[in-house]
Amino acid sequence: MTGLSGVSSAIVTSQRQWERKPADFYPTPSDVTTALLVALGDRLPVGSRVLEPACGDGAMARVLAAAGHRVTATDLRDDSGYGVGGVNYLTSTVDRYDAIFTNPPFNVAAEFIYHSVPNARLVAMLLKSQYWHAARRQKLFDSHPPSDIYALTWRPSFLEAERGSSPLMDVIWTVWDEQHVGPTRFNQLSRPPAGSHQLLTDDFDALLI
Repeated sequence: MTGLSGVSSAIVTSQRQWERKPADFYPTPSDVTTALLVALGDRLPVGSRVLEPACGDGAMARVLAAAGHRVTATDLRDDSGYGVGGVNYLTSTVDRYDAIFTNPPFNVAAEFIYHSVPNARLVAMLLKSQYWHAARRQKLFDSHPPSDIYALTWRPSFLEAERGSSPLMDVIWTVWDEQHVGPTRFNQLSRPPAGSHQLLTDDFDALLI
């Protein structure tokens, strides 16, 4: 059989049409963060101190702040337009937080995990669904076993305004909870009802510290 078909062909076409974003800047749709917060429930109490170390334009940080958390948002880029720019998370000293949430740049996701897990009670990383399907990440999984993997039951449109609403990427939330004992749990996340995740976050900017 020659040629590509279906999803494979679409992925190749997309890769040719769209250049990779600098510093892997792919804003996280609000429903993705909302779904995880709902799933975590009281494991992340309202008012928790949360770090978002790759905040970009604030897409994830705004949802966290709107949920009532005290959010510190930083980014490597000086011109991200949100939070504190020019901060290299991987070389910075990290204070202890209740939680660290982020959508890390894919090529340094492992480094983000190593840097985050010792510094928070709860860590949540948004990763490609096949992230753990690699022998080279076996050591990472063994040394820092996740407490939970949450598979999204929909494909988020990370750049819908620019690229349209036909997303091709499946993603998972991987969570590390230092209070968890036992094997990694696998769960599915349902998409929040339409409109329920459109939070009015502007009033919560005062919570950013």
